[in-house]
Amino acid sequence: MSLSPMILSYGVIDRKCCASHVVTSLILSNQVFSFGGYCSGETVDPEQPIDIHMLDTNTYRWISVKAHSSDVEEGDDRMEEDDMEPLRSLPYQRYGHTVCAYRGRAYLWGGRNDDYGASSTLHEFDPVLLRWRIVPVEGRVPPARDGHSAVVVGDRMFLFGGFEEDLQRFSQETYVFDFLTNRWSEFNTTGQPPLWRDFHTAVAIDSKMYIFGGRSDYTGQFHSTRDMYDERLKALDLRTGEWSDPICNGVGPSGRRSHSAWTYGGKMYIFGGYLGTQNMHYDDLFSFDPSTNHWEKIKTSGRMPSARRRQCTVVVGSRVFLFGGTMPVKNSSGSPSGLADLADLYVLDYGNFHCCEMSGTHLRWGDPVLRSDDDSVHKIGLNIDVPAKQLTLHPKQRWPVKNSSGSPSGLADLADLYVLDYAPSLKHLAAGVVLRYNFHKAFADYIPRDLK
Repeated sequence: MSLSPMILSYGVIDRKCCASHVVTSLILSNQVFSFGGYCSGETVDPEQPIDIHMLDTNTYRWISVKAHSSDVEEGDDRMEEDDMEPLRSLPYQRYGHTVCAYRGRAYLWGGRNDDYGASSTLHEFDPVLLRWRIVPVEGRVPPARDGHSAVVVGDRMFLFGGFEEDLQRFSQETYVFDFLTNRWSEFNTTGQPPLWRDFHTAVAIDSKMYIFGGRSDYTGQFHSTRDMYDERLKALDLRTGEWSDPICNGVGPSGRRSHSAWTYGGKMYIFGGYLGTQNMHYDDLFSFDPSTNHWEKIKTSGRMPSARRRQCTVVVGSRVFLFGGTMPVKNSSGSPSGLADLADLYVLDYGNFHCCEMSGTHLRWGDPVLRSDDDSVHKIGLNIDVPAKQLTLHPKQRWPVKNSSGSPSGLADLADLYVLDYAPSLKHLAAGVVLRYNFHKAFADYIPRDLK
């Protein structure tokens, strides 16, 4: 166990994309695809196909992706949007859906919008051909819903919970889709299942699915506005169908919904979320080790992601990408006055980090890295000051706008990209020294162009 201090770099890169949240993402190679979501500041046609954005995880650049339908033959996909009805196999705009990857393709299920309600159609997206198709399915299809969870283990997709539209009820059932047979079925389970809930998280580690958080109701499966937030962790053995209650130790997260969960190194991580009974948003980070049933609250310092809910996280290699969400806005007296949409992207790089303190894991967040107009990085953490004229996005634009007296006077949209590097390269450390001591000015003729 090392006691060495850890230096992290944390950056912001200009991103040209609308603010949005409640997106669902897919990882394919070095690309992250984001499907749909909800943005309170946008007016969209609910009949239009779900929007897709793609992030290149090497260059940190977003592009908007225009997909077409399998109903259109090759060469016939150029058509006027204003004189075409939405094609049948294109999923409509939605939120509260899930997207899972299987054999290089994305599978979107569920979700809803306020005009068309919830969906029970399974859509397949081919990221190479940029083409949607409806998957013909058999068996017992789950009722249309939103706020559910889905994980893929082997050749099967397991779906749990959510809010069913037809019966207006929370679900505690588990369904399974077999990719080899295209067949849905209800997964027979034993033991006590989790409470009826929506907007929880599910992750798969080895042969178990772990369910945490979500919104339940004191009356049971029907929504009475008497919300309940369960902080117990539930585990489903996907081989035997048995639900169990791991006897946990350590410090775990409180109940919450609309948080993020991911796995790395055989552990589950929980970030953020919202506790409705106390109107509280979280910015905390926890890990759970299923080999010891140990919860740990990860210590963080420096500038870190703001408290939020409805964000999306995906893991690409040793990096965790956290995008969007909503954060609370406070008035001059410090009381909550509304919500603001976020369009920031945080990148947490585990790298080869093995450094921790005797009292537990400790992560330190550094100051921002911002990009200039020529797209080169001018700041690599280490508390270096960068003249504002070099920046595409000034730091003050990332926060609620204040007037001359320091009181909140409005909101500014966020389009920042944060990079958290656990193992900065020698080149990045050298760049930090160059900028700290202004060597890029005194020795401009001798410094590599990408470090100037």
